[in-house]
Amino acid sequence: MHLDTDFAGDPDDAWQSADVTLVPPTLSIHAQLRIADLPRLRRAGVLGDLLAAQSEVYAADTGKTNLGRTYAALPDDLVNFHWDPVTAAVAVGWPLGPFDAGAFSEAWLASVKAASHSARRRS
Repeated sequence: MHLDTDFAGDPDDAWQSADVTLVPPTLSIHAQLRIADLPRLRRAGVLGDLLAAQSEVYAADTGKTNLGRTYAALPDDLVNFHWDPVTAAVAVGWPLGPFDAGAFSEAWLASVKAASHSARRRS
């Protein structure tokens, strides 16, 4: 695999040089980080606290906080979508269909907590 693979710049090369996992946005759009998740994320440890802080800034900067008021199908407390975490999870075996967004969010929050505690033990 080329380390500089770029789907936008050279899509043919990207497809030929990598094992690619793509998850349809129609599924991954349901895996969301919400304001209601932030207290639990902060309690997950240093990593969770950092992710919560960065997510809040990103949501404000990108207008994610207004999407729920604009689109009825989205929650009013949307912070971000789990596009990358969902794709990574599917790449290592998370079932794609039927996709259970609630179970995914629970697993993601538990994974952040486990990673944060693991990092704390090593330091």
